[in-house]
Amino acid sequence: MRFAPALVGSMLILATVSSAGYSRPSANQAPIINALSVSLAQRASGEQAAGRFESAIDLYEAALTADPRNRSAFVGLGQIARAQGFPGKAITMFRRALALSPNDQLALSEQGQAFVERGAISKAQATLATLRKLCSRTCTIEIAQVERAIQLGPPQPRIAADTSVTTNADGVVSDGSVPATPKP
Repeated sequence: MRFAPALVGSMLILATVSSAGYSRPSANQAPIINALSVSLAQRASGEQAAGRFESAIDLYEAALTADPRNRSAFVGLGQIARAQGFPGKAITMFRRALALSPNDQLALSEQGQAFVERGAISKAQATLATLRKLCSRTCTIEIAQVERAIQLGPPQPRIAADTSVTTNADGVVSDGSVPATPKP
């Protein structure tokens, strides 16, 4: 009975130390993402697929508030930024996703395409090289998407059609400021 308190104390210490290894994932395991964050990101993905970008952005941001390690939320925000024509913002979101998981094939592919849209062809080529090195056989679709984007090059600026110049029934051109005079 004299050793009972010491025995109980040492058992508590042993139980505490041995369970400490369960609290953290090992280096080769993905971090455990908060369930609420995962649920919000899944709902956001559905909103994104339906084209409701504002709602999707709100849900992705809420997912990141719940757990800032949710890589899929950063990828989703990047995809929306690309769809809205903001390649710089998209690159930032993909960079954040890649900071969490440098081998994310989807984030690399999307980032490469965003680089092309931004006009940074050399960075897109470097991303393509990374993709090829990472997964030459397993991510052929992602590689093909970046290759195609590089081939097409950056999008050309859109020029609005000039609707102010018109031709009347007699073939006289009017720019809208001076009324056309018909031929006698």
